[in-house]
Amino acid sequence: MLRCMSGEVGVPVFACAAGCGERQGVPMGCNARLCPRCVRKLRRANQAKIIDLLLAVDHLRARQHRGPARWRFVTLTIRSRDAFLPMRRELAAAWGRLLRRKFWRQRVRACVACFETTHTKAGWHVHVHALVDAFLPRAALVRAWTAVSRGAGTGAGVDIRSPRSDDRRTIVAELGKYIAKDLGGAGADESEWGVSGTPGRLAEFYLGCLRWRVLRTYGDAYSVQGELEQDKPSSCLLCEFCGEPMAYLRTDWGRLTPPGRHARIRDPCAGATPALPSTLQR
Repeated sequence: MLRCMSGEVGVPVFACAAGCGERQGVPMGCNARLCPRCVRKLRRANQAKIIDLLLAVDHLRARQHRGPARWRFVTLTIRSRDAFLPMRRELAAAWGRLLRRKFWRQRVRACVACFETTHTKAGWHVHVHALVDAFLPRAALVRAWTAVSRGAGTGAGVDIRSPRSDDRRTIVAELGKYIAKDLGGAGADESEWGVSGTPGRLAEFYLGCLRWRVLRTYGDAYSVQGELEQDKPSSCLLCEFCGEPMAYLRTDWGRLTPPGRHARIRDPCAGATPALPSTLQR
C-alpha cells in the first residue's frame, strides 16, 4: 500500500505449469481499502456492483410477475466505543438479531447493506447503511432496533428516508457517498479524528476488518447475487501456447515514466505475448 501511495505500480508475473515461461499481467495498484490512490477505483467498482444487483432484482421480479422493488434508505447506529473490534462485533450482533425478528422478515423482501466506519472524538463509530425494499414504520423500527441492540441504539440512531428518484443509478449515487467511505477508504484522511489519524488507529481498523464482509445482500438481492457471480467470466489465466493454467509467482513494483502516462500491458489471455515495458523501472 505504501508503494502504491508513492506512485508506483505493480505488474503481476505468472508462470505456466507446463514450463512455457513467464508472462506479465496488467499494471495495477494495491487495491487496499485504505489506499487514497485506489479509493476511487474501488468506489466505482462497488457502485457498479450495486447497480447490477438492483437491476437484477427488477428482472427477477418481472420474471415472477411481481412489481419492481421500492427502495428506501435505512441507517442504524449505536453508541461509539473506544476499541474498534468490540464495536464492530456489537453492531454485527445487533444487526443479526434484527434480521431474525418477525417484524423484519415479514416486511423486507430485499436488502443491500453496507457497514461504514468512522472515528471521532467519541471513539470508533460503526453503523449500517441499507437499501431495503419495504415500508418500515419508524416507530416500530426504533423499538426493534433498541431491543436488538440491547439499549446501545436509540431513536436518534435510526433514520429512514426515500430516495429522490426511482432511477437505479440515482439511488446508487446517493448510497455511494456512504459505501465509498468503508468499501474504498473508511475516512482515510490525516485529520486528528479520522480512521487514518494515527498509525496505531489505522492498524487497528485494518486488522479488525480482516475476513469481514462490509457489503451484504439479503432476500431477492441475495438470490440474484448468485446468478451474477455465475455469469462472471473466469478469472483463471491460461497459457496462450499450451492452454494450461498459469500460477502466480510475484508482483514487480516500479514506476511508469513519464509521470501521468501508463503504458498498456496486454493480458496473457488476449492472444499475444506481453512484454514488460522499458519504462518500468525497478
